[in-house]
Amino acid sequence: MEITNEALERCETLVIAEYSNKEVEKLYQKAARKLSRGYKIPGFRPGKAPYQVVARRLGIDTLRDHALQEDGERMYNKILETSGVEAYGQANLENITWDPLVIKLRLPTAPMVTASNYRDIRLEFEPIRPVTEEEIHTLLAQYQEQNATWVPSDKPAEVGDSVSILVTERDGNTVITDNESADYVLFLSEAANRNPTPDDKFTEALIGLREGEEKEFTITYPKSFSNPMYSGKNITTCIEISGVKVKELDPVDDDLAQTVSDVDTLDELKTMLRTNIEQQREGEQDEVIGKEILHKVIELSEASWSPLFEEQTLQQYFKEQELLLEQRNLRFEDYLEIQKTTKKEWENEARKIIASNLKSSFVVGEIAEQENIYISEQEISSQTQVMLQSMQLDKAGRKQFLESPQTRDTVKITLLSDKVVHFLAQVARGNVPAKASTTDDAVEAEVSDATDEVSADTDVAEVSDTPDVEAASTDEVSADAPDSEKTG
Repeated sequence: MEITNEALERCETLVIAEYSNKEVEKLYQKAARKLSRGYKIPGFRPGKAPYQVVARRLGIDTLRDHALQEDGERMYNKILETSGVEAYGQANLENITWDPLVIKLRLPTAPMVTASNYRDIRLEFEPIRPVTEEEIHTLLAQYQEQNATWVPSDKPAEVGDSVSILVTERDGNTVITDNESADYVLFLSEAANRNPTPDDKFTEALIGLREGEEKEFTITYPKSFSNPMYSGKNITTCIEISGVKVKELDPVDDDLAQTVSDVDTLDELKTMLRTNIEQQREGEQDEVIGKEILHKVIELSEASWSPLFEEQTLQQYFKEQELLLEQRNLRFEDYLEIQKTTKKEWENEARKIIASNLKSSFVVGEIAEQENIYISEQEISSQTQVMLQSMQLDKAGRKQFLESPQTRDTVKITLLSDKVVHFLAQVARGNVPAKASTTDDAVEAEVSDATDEVSADTDVAEVSDTPDVEAASTDEVSADAPDSEKTG
């Protein structure tokens, strides 16, 4: 077999494999032996007829079809191995001709990416908002609440107290609950004065009662109430108070600091809380600035990739969306009708977004490779589990999600983007030295214009978007990134 590689445009290679007459003859003979075992050829036992007899009987086209059917995968793998071309996706069979046997495969190869200069970008940052004493006090009050204890009291129950009650509820003459015990914390919603809920009315009925006192009252539940046992009904409730407890807060002192943290004093706890808030705000600011810079770098970078790979990505994405819709007992055709669109229109929109996502992922991958930024298998596994917890999938769906290579690719590029965003923010802060190259003034000027006023509350779009295949939520488009999986 003789292999010739021919470079095509846009990151593709045509691999041409030409087989010798001797190799083709072996394929024919192997096919004839196998086929003759299933055919009755007069004068010969199954599998014993000479090659020439089988060939005349079955025809050369049958031998060729069987040879490709039986040995096609082995030949395909051998061609790829011998060619030395590293495929970036699945190869496509372009053509097969005989006499001589020539097989042509079109292979997508690695994308070509030139990331616009980013190391010289420097930005002026608005100082992060100072941490106030009120914010520290609020956190300390939350610690107090979390570590509060309930102590018995003989005073009348108030909002915020806990009452131990015996409850009997009736719907007319039908008893719903009979002398059941419960602990109930008295709570009123913010709208209790204007539009009290049934829970507000229940609380209001208990306010002012002491241990040993009883009260009977009726609450009308709206038809929209979540529990059908109560919705639209007038429920008469008899309450007996068996105890009142008040919340006792620990003082804000060194003991509280030692209870809620690893520090020894209240002053140390305050310092730790202040530092944590400052770091959180700086992280939020980093995310805003890093994303702004990354968007601009992507916009000004150049990337070229295989159209074949893009088509494969689109088809894989389409299959994923069909599976997601099946999980909701919805056909893709029904979804298109609901969205008042056609498959062609959906595909055109998906193709635009996939192209944008591919460029984003390739530029992110290029920056990551240049800066030795990697994602570990442990990071991918942990993030996959976090995503899975937020998805409503059955057992089969969970298994498919976990085992899907596309899931892994999506998680990987998301985590890699997060790390690159953080890195670019450090570049902009001047914490990463500039490379010894000419500053890309266009990048710096455009990014500076876009980020004159940096705020942690700025709403910045994610690096990649996806077509709204499901009305409320969709998976991200799967996009392979350059292989950067060393643990780091």
